[in-house]
Amino acid sequence: MLLLDQGAAALDAFVVAMMLGSFVALGVICWIFWKAKKREDAELQAKRQDPE
Repeated sequence: MLLLDQGAAALDAFVVAMMLGSFVALGVICWIFWKAKKREDAELQAKRQDPE
């Protein structure tokens, strides 16, 4: 029974690690798109203020 409990704990740790990794990856992707949108908004604002 002890061996089965260790296997379940290892599986739980693996699942938690994969979930955390997924959240981190999603956060990084969202951050990249957020930064790109901010840069685009800044460029549009600069064009509106200084149309040449």
